[in-house]
Amino acid sequence: MNRIVIILIVVSMGILKGYSAINISSCQGINDSILDSSRTVFVNESFTNVSIIGNCIEITTNNLILDCNNNQIRGGNSGKGVYASGIDNITIVNCNINNFSDDIYTTGFSSLINISNNSLGGVELVETTNSFIQNNVIGDLTLSLSATSGNLVENNVMDTFFLNGVSSSNILNNNTIESFGSLSASNQYIVNNTITVAALTFNSDNNIFYKNSIESVSLTEFSGNDPENNNFTENIFTNFSLITSSSWSLTPTIFNNNSYFEGTVPTPPCFDFPTNSICDSNYQNYTLDELVLLNQASSSFSTYGFLSLFLMVFGISIFLRF
Repeated sequence: MNRIVIILIVVSMGILKGYSAINISSCQGINDSILDSSRTVFVNESFTNVSIIGNCIEITTNNLILDCNNNQIRGGNSGKGVYASGIDNITIVNCNINNFSDDIYTTGFSSLINISNNSLGGVELVETTNSFIQNNVIGDLTLSLSATSGNLVENNVMDTFFLNGVSSSNILNNNTIESFGSLSASNQYIVNNTITVAALTFNSDNNIFYKNSIESVSLTEFSGNDPENNNFTENIFTNFSLITSSSWSLTPTIFNNNSYFEGTVPTPPCFDFPTNSICDSNYQNYTLDELVLLNQASSSFSTYGFLSLFLMVFGISIFLRF
């Protein structure tokens, strides 16, 4: 009996040893040469006042987890906190990264990047596809998506969100965004978010805003190019007077079944500019208390149902690791 117990202990030790993780406590590169079979790297203590021109943590291998254990990585106003180029299937979780030029930066046609449960100053994804930015607090700087597609941005709190550089087919669901901007980004799905200011310009076309709470919207011509064919359906506008466009005649826009804060809706039954380019023939006019209740009802929008739609549309496969 004792021999069996000893054998089990030895076997267990071997298994645990095979799946132990790597710990780091300073800036360094992460590549296959330092990884074991767990493919997991822990930041085991905070390191601050990092003075670096390049990248603090540069990831050059696929299929790994970077877990900061809620430790802080603080830069000196330059360089990248975490950098990855041409990399697939990495997770960055439980990190508190700030004071870099970009706290997390991915590029080079990276994909399946999972950035979750972090506190960050700014994030930039360039040429990055089929990735997930979820449950983060992003302040000070911006979450920026440039030349990206097929990404899900969900359940984040952000000061600024910016779509740029011919981005398409990204989904924003259930975020709180102080400032939303779109420059030459089309076919985005913006669903069930709380947005203070939304601004679309320069070929930001065919975007769908559905079931959001929005204070103000502007659609602006830039260099002779207007945002066109955007659709605003079943949103709550808390300040309708701030829905503006520099040239409605060149900006076909659909407003349908939206709701407006009491006193902000023009004469019913239809809000109609002279060119007939915008019309909301079925609207509801709510008091402030009613809007609060309506917002609460809208927030029950099924994340999992929407994620299923996302998977069907973009046909990506996900391996849930935690």
